[in-house]
Amino acid sequence: MLGTGLVFRRFVGNFYDYFKSGSRGSWWLVGSSAFMASFSAWTFTGASGVAYTAGISVALIYIANVIGYLVNYFFTADLFRQMRATPFRR
Repeated sequence: MLGTGLVFRRFVGNFYDYFKSGSRGSWWLVGSSAFMASFSAWTFTGASGVAYTAGISVALIYIANVIGYLVNYFFTADLFRQMRATPFRR
């Protein structure tokens, strides 16, 4: 990881580049990245073990996640994109 950081540090000029990639990412790339970042090893190993013992309750957590993603997409994503809103200030 240290070696990878040293190799790719020249692509990051400031902290806005690191967190927002200079606002150059397309909507599908940024959305796919956020979606895939929400997965983890627990999703594929731990959740299956919990689902085996707890039953349907784990599936309800993932269904709630899908509902949250859809609410964000339909109601807030367009507004935030138009505002260029970020939690970082220059």
